[in-house]
Amino acid sequence: RQLERGLMVLTKREEDRLKRVFDFLDLNKDGKICVEDLYQTLKSIKFDADRRELEEWIWEVDETMDKSVSYRVFQLLYRRARSDKSGLEPQRFYNIVEFLVLLFPIFFFAMSVPVSTGYSIPEIRNAQ
Repeated sequence: RQLERGLMVLTKREEDRLKRVFDFLDLNKDGKICVEDLYQTLKSIKFDADRRELEEWIWEVDETMDKSVSYRVFQLLYRRARSDKSGLEPQRFYNIVEFLVLLFPIFFFAMSVPVSTGYSIPEIRNAQ
């Protein structure tokens, strides 16, 4: 809780989009994003990423040192980076998350999956 002091509060809409992005990135549905989840998901949307670089992204924000990011840490990362005025918060993972948060409504529209009715990762992946 100490880390959350002074951070921006997410609106319901922002929280919903952030959770959808987390669920999208969490391929194996274990409640954590690992390097392989991140690599395969980014590859599926044609984002060229190097596994070593993604390992660094995870390492920068991995509070438990288990080489993965839980939703709590994911949300904290997002809020801390958005609130950062010093430029000291890790930005690389945040930048792709912010891109996906902003892109999500367009992404779902392009895939013909209504955002308001939820989504199915297999439907999205099969639509490519």
